[in-house]
Amino acid sequence: MNMSNAAFDVNGGSGGNGREVTRMDGARAAWSHQLTAQQVAQFAPRVFLAGKDRWDPEAAAAKLP
Repeated sequence: MNMSNAAFDVNGGSGGNGREVTRMDGARAAWSHQLTAQQVAQFAPRVFLAGKDRWDPEAAAAKLP
């Protein structure tokens, strides 16, 4: 199966063990996409989960025991 037709891989500022993806030579697959810092910011929990009620999941988690 040609993974470029079956998956959509994106990364943004990946670091640590496991950041080198898929190919034996350590290079990222040609079909992977690297997000910009601005694109990554859209997926911060406070932004991504806010909804119309402006819920702040980070503040809610801080109140947990």
